[in-house]
Amino acid sequence: MNAVAVVLALSVSCTADDGCLVLEVDTDAVETVDLSDRTYHSVEFDPEYPVGRIDQVAVYDTLALIRTSGSLYGFNTGTGRLIAKYSNRGRASNEYLTVWSAGVDSGRVFLYDISSKKIMYFSVSGELLHQTKVPQTAADAPFQEFVRIGEGRYAGMRVFGTGEIPELAVYDGNFRYLNDIGPMVLRSGAHFGCPFYRNEDGRVFYYRYMLNDIYLVDDSSVTGIYRIDFGRRNVPSAEGFKDEMEMIEYVNRAPDRYATFVSDIYDSPDYFCFAYLMKSARIYAVYDKADGKVSSYSFRKGDSVLSQVCTYKDSVYLFWQDMDGATEMTVIPLSDVLI
Repeated sequence: MNAVAVVLALSVSCTADDGCLVLEVDTDAVETVDLSDRTYHSVEFDPEYPVGRIDQVAVYDTLALIRTSGSLYGFNTGTGRLIAKYSNRGRASNEYLTVWSAGVDSGRVFLYDISSKKIMYFSVSGELLHQTKVPQTAADAPFQEFVRIGEGRYAGMRVFGTGEIPELAVYDGNFRYLNDIGPMVLRSGAHFGCPFYRNEDGRVFYYRYMLNDIYLVDDSSVTGIYRIDFGRRNVPSAEGFKDEMEMIEYVNRAPDRYATFVSDIYDSPDYFCFAYLMKSARIYAVYDKADGKVSSYSFRKGDSVLSQVCTYKDSVYLFWQDMDGATEMTVIPLSDVLI
């Protein structure tokens, strides 16, 4: 490996010595689960509305929210029927230029359009409730991703910048900058997907792209809570890379060698769940708090490809897509996965 630049800033490190729980993942013991002959709740989403490539999913009660590069859809988790297509791409005041990120918060669907510098809020049925303009000057400490961390408070991951710019900041209910949080500084500022995960109990988890540390975030601190250890499949000396882009370039030289991109974080009294990529496949991992072990699963279902996965109320939601563009969802109780 060629020499790489060292990060010129303080970094939060998650180690067992400071109370961070190290989760050891045996990447040679991934269990293949073939769902072709198993009976679980499964629905095909309305074929009249082919969604294309899925970038992000979220589940909230009977809503499956699907974000693509250009659209945001809501489907019924019970029937697969379309609930709503949330606005359209365009330049009208009630339209968006980009669906940068999306989610569900307090029963409302939100869509962040970073190009138009606004956040749009909808009812689940698709009615536009209101919009909030997002300041984007350097003094406003603009963000590329955000999550609610309390009443009238949001945490945001900053956008591109130069110098030692703090990575995380707190914003008020109108998304005005309040203060920085944590000692981490922005690396490349590149966007690879949402790094925030708001748990059902209100706690907010944060994952730094390509690194294996997971943090709890509030409006005054960032605390390391878990570290994912992939053993021989860890990216070597991750903190020694200048930024995420340099790390990705390194990994792409031998893409089958490493486990990367932890995502879809979920924590309950019994389980801690997450997904990761290995050999171009999406692997689902479960840390069973009762026995202290991490198990990994590779799901299969005919010729379909597992596009996305998320966990909601101790159930795993698997989103499949086939060569014809059809999208299907399968729901499995976590307790069944571990059998």
